[in-house]
Amino acid sequence: MRRLVLPLIVLVSSLMMLPSTSAQDIGPDPADAEAVRLLLRRTMEAMLEKDAHAFVSYCDDYVSCFFYDGTLIRGKKTIERTLDDYFSRRPEGEVVKLEVVPRSYRVLSPDIMMVDWPATIQGPEGLLTVNTLTTVRKTKGKWYITSFLESVPYTAQSRASSRLPDRR
Repeated sequence: MRRLVLPLIVLVSSLMMLPSTSAQDIGPDPADAEAVRLLLRRTMEAMLEKDAHAFVSYCDDYVSCFFYDGTLIRGKKTIERTLDDYFSRRPEGEVVKLEVVPRSYRVLSPDIMMVDWPATIQGPEGLLTVNTLTTVRKTKGKWYITSFLESVPYTAQSRASSRLPDRR
C-alpha cells in the first residue's frame, strides 16, 4: 500500500502545478477555423440572395437568432418563415454588406466555438456597423450555427432607429 501512496501523491501534486488553460486560451484548429469561416460566408450569401431555406440549412435544429432590430426567433422552421416574410418586404436599398473576417474565436470544447465578427448594414439611414457573435457546433464532422446574435453599438445613429428611449 505504501508503494502506491507515494507515486499517487507525486502525480497529484505535479498535476496541480500544471498551468490551467481556460477556454479563451485554446486556439481553434486551423481546419475548423476555416470551415467555420466558410459556414458564416455561406449563411451571409443566403441572406444576400434572400434564400431563407439555404440560411437555415446551415443551422442546428434548435438554433436561436437574435437579429439587429431586436427580433428573437427560435427553431429552423420559424426562422425560415420569418426570413421569407422579411425578404419579401425588405427594401431594395437595405442589405447586409460584409466580408466574413472573424475578429476572434473562442473554443468552448472541440465541437463548440464562439466567433465574433463585424458586419455592415446598408439601410435608409446609411451604413450601420453590427457586431455579430455566432456560436457553432460540430455534428458528425460538419459545423452548424446554434446561435446567431447581432448587436448594434448604441450610438446617435442607432438611437434614431431604436425602440429604446433616449438615455439623456
